Amino acid sequence: MKFIFATTKLERLYTKEQGARRFSKLVIETFFDVMGIIATVKDERDLRNFKSLHYEKLKDKRSHQLSLALNGGFRLILEREEDGEGMFFRIISIKDYH
Repeated sequence: MKFIFATTKLERLYTKEQGARRFSKLVIETFFDVMGIIATVKDERDLRNFKSLHYEKLKDKRSHQLSLALNGGFRLILEREEDGEGMFFRIISIKDYH
């Protein structure tokens, strides 16, 4: 599935592993695993098949956003968007939900 990054920091983390020291090694490894899953699924329904990702819609002010579990209470925050080519994800942030 297509995705884009909301910030250059996240894009650099994904493409060059810049800024990886801000997170534990396990969070970074899981981030790359989850990004690999996002890249290979056909649509968001396929993400629901990965129960360990706990794909869910956020609440209140963030009700337009979704999250995927990473490691140790960290979540990958994303938004579902659509363009002329179809649906895609905008990767917003990595948040600690301890």
